[in-house]
Amino acid sequence: MQGTPKTQRVVAGLVLLVFVGILTFGVPPILYLSGDDRAAYDLVANAEYFSTPHVGIGGDTPDVVHAFRRLSRHQRSAAFRHMLLSGSPAGRLYALTALRRLNPAVFWPAAQILRFWPGQVQTLSGCVGETVPTKVVVAAHEEPIIRLSSGETLNEWWRHRPATDEQWQCDIARGCYTSMFLDEAEPVQPAG
Repeated sequence: MQGTPKTQRVVAGLVLLVFVGILTFGVPPILYLSGDDRAAYDLVANAEYFSTPHVGIGGDTPDVVHAFRRLSRHQRSAAFRHMLLSGSPAGRLYALTALRRLNPAVFWPAAQILRFWPGQVQTLSGCVGETVPTKVVVAAHEEPIIRLSSGETLNEWWRHRPATDEQWQCDIARGCYTSMFLDEAEPVQPAG
């Protein structure tokens, strides 16, 4: 390689960065996903809203949540890693939510970055749609915040809380959304 030592170091650094990126985030999912998994990936990666599992008056589960759960059940960690880079703002949040369970080694550094990420995301929870800072969905700032222990589900967490009318904050970093989306039993908050 020709050039000054500084140029050589910059080029070597860029090559290393690309190599680490491929190792960490993998090849684009279009190269290995097929059929329904590819359609599910596209729906989640391009999501307009970060939606909870039940929206609208009827509490319907949005198609994007079904697609998210499909990819998660099929252990598509590489697809979610790639989605962190290429997804819409909502798609990145779905990816982070899945990676908390599927690949904690990738989740924790990504969560630290997204906790300070500028920008906003549209959310939909029940009948309420709003635009909030991305970092608030990643790590809630206002108490009281739901904090799940390792392996604890949202239902288990609720069982140890007295009935209350308090509005608890859910986020990705502390496990609330991961449990809400991926655990078998639907979370039930005791009525206050």
